[in-house]
Formats: sequence, structure tokens, C-alpha cells
Amino acid sequence: MKTTLTLLASLATSAALAAGYSIQGLDFTGAVETYGYGLNDHGVVVGYGIDAGGVSRAFSWQNGVSTALSPLATSSEAYRINNKGQIVGKAATGAAAPHATLWDTDGATDLGTLGGDHSFANDINEAGVVAGSAGAEKGSHAFIWTKDGGMVDYGNLNPDDGFQHAGFNGINESGLMVGTAYRLFTPYHAAMAKPGDKALSDIAGPGRYSASMAMAVNDAGTIVGWSNNGSGNGHAAILNGDGTYLDLGSLGLDESRAFDINEAGDIVGEVSGYDDEGFAVGAAFLYTKGTMVNLNDLLPTGTGWDGVLEAHGINNKGQIVGVGLYGGEIRGFVLTPEAVPEPASMAALGYGALAVLRRRARR
Repeated sequence: MKTTLTLLASLATSAALAAGYSIQGLDFTGAVETYGYGLNDHGVVVGYGIDAGGVSRAFSWQNGVSTALSPLATSSEAYRINNKGQIVGKAATGAAAPHATLWDTDGATDLGTLGGDHSFANDINEAGVVAGSAGAEKGSHAFIWTKDGGMVDYGNLNPDDGFQHAGFNGINESGLMVGTAYRLFTPYHAAMAKPGDKALSDIAGPGRYSASMAMAVNDAGTIVGWSNNGSGNGHAAILNGDGTYLDLGSLGLDESRAFDINEAGDIVGEVSGYDDEGFAVGAAFLYTKGTMVNLNDLLPTGTGWDGVLEAHGINNKGQIVGVGLYGGEIRGFVLTPEAVPEPASMAALGYGALAVLRRRARR
């Protein structure tokens, strides 16, 4: 879908806090759209492309070259990769529900379910422990998977309280797992499990109608995601694990979500909202040194990109992967940091533009 680019006035002094970036598009043979989701410290990116028939196919990408992941099914998506090159995501055959999948040197491995028909693998640490969500007899449960132990069921928050769903979205090197859980007709609650725990703990904010989600955790134990604390609009947040959180802001738009954090504490995600004409607007952000930065402000001119919309992953070298618009079409990207601006250049920034992507959308 073609889009137009809108510029909204904003303070741009935050751009002085971060380096500029070069940008590369993620191309994949046969895909009309591409999506970048994860990357490791070697700069290997994973994601998926969608062909003209609407079928998704997982791929890896490095230095401008994309490679289809070994086939396990008719459709697939890849979400995260560790420094050993192990990749996790999901794959499905025909009209069947998708199953959590691991791609490594042994090829593609179906990780199974917990008795239901579906599962998703959302993250993997350097030890090869996979975290995700799997269908059970009722609803879905959070799980971890290891090569030796298979799939371990962490259940949901209240096993005897209705039809529930739960899943892990992130895991760090110590085995701290974070994610979300919810019951039908109730808000999402951020949840976690510490190493040695056998069940989930609720780390949502106070209040019956408070909603939150934990998306990632670094080795320092910093958990990121989003929370609305009953306000109606979710904001990207650092979740403290005790029901309290730090609101990271939204660059003047209605909502924001944090998707990943690296070991330096840099956080990436998206901001979104609607303009007065009913167009959906949004931008990818980097939260660094206590300030949220619009990544569109840090891109070089003349790249052909309309803008970057969502940032899904950041590695320990500061490279960022996500989704943007190129020539009005959806395309994955990887950003690589360049030199930090000189002090004189930073002082000259003053007021700038908050680049957001403008698309007609239903509320």
C-alpha cells in the first residue's frame, strides 16, 4: 500500500544523544514485502518475506545477501538469532497451525506443542534455550525448550481460572524469562519466571484494567515492553518486576511499544497514533541515555526511504533491525551506527522534524 510522508514539528535535540546511521534494505527473492525482526552481534539478520500470494518464508541476511532457511513447511517466519547462528520462529504446513521451529546446523526442527495445535518460538539465548508460547488443552502456555529436555510447560497465571493464554517473549543468559499472560476479556499482564521457578509471576501494574506486556530482557535483568496502567494508551516502558515501571514516552503520539534491549541498555521500538484526518502515523525509536530518539531524524538524506516505522531488534554493536517504507512499499531494514556528531553540529540541531509515516487506516 502506497503511503505519504508527514513531518510533525518536534524538538530534535535528542538526536544529539545518538550516532547517525547508514541504512540497508532487506531484499529476499520472490518477496513483495520483507520484515526484519532479529539480529546477532555478527550482523546476521533474520526475518521473513511475503510473496504475491501472501505466503511468508523465513530468511537470514548478512552483508546484502539473503538466504532462505531450510524448508520445514509451506510457510515460515524467523524472529530471533543468537551468536551461534541458531534461529527461532514458526513454520506451518498447508492450512495447519504453525509450530515453534528451530533452525541450526542440523536443519529445521519442529519443537512441538503442549497438547494443542500451535506454538511459537520467540527468543533463544546463547545456551540454546528457546522461549515461547504453545497451545495446551485449554488456551496456551508459556514454555522453554532445550535439546536435551524438550518442551517444559510453565502454564499461565491462574490455571483454574477460565480460558487463558500465556507466552514468553524473551530470555536472558541467566535464564530469566519474560512475557505476557491474559484471560479472555481481560487485559494483558506482563509476566516473568526466574531460573528455578516452576510457574509464572504477574508483574503488571496495579488495577483491574491495567494492561502491560514484557517483550525482552537483557543480562542485567532490565525488562522492557509496554504498560498503560489503566490509561487506555500503552507506552513503552521499563518494567521493574514489582508492578512499577518507567514510562519511556511516545514522541508526542498516542502510543509506543518497546521490543528489544541490548546489554548497554539501549531500547528500540515504535511510536504510533492517528492524525486529524484519520491517518495512522508512526515511527521507529531508539531510547538511549534517558531520551527517546526518532530514528528517522538520524538517517542520511537521499536514501530513497520514506521512513522507518518499527524497530524490532538491537545488537550489542548498536545495529538495529526493523520495518519501514521504501518507495511506499513495506521493507525490512538494518541500521548501522556511524560517527557521533561533533559538538558544533549537535548545537546546530535546535528544532527539527519528527518524521512519521502516514497511512489511511481504520481505528
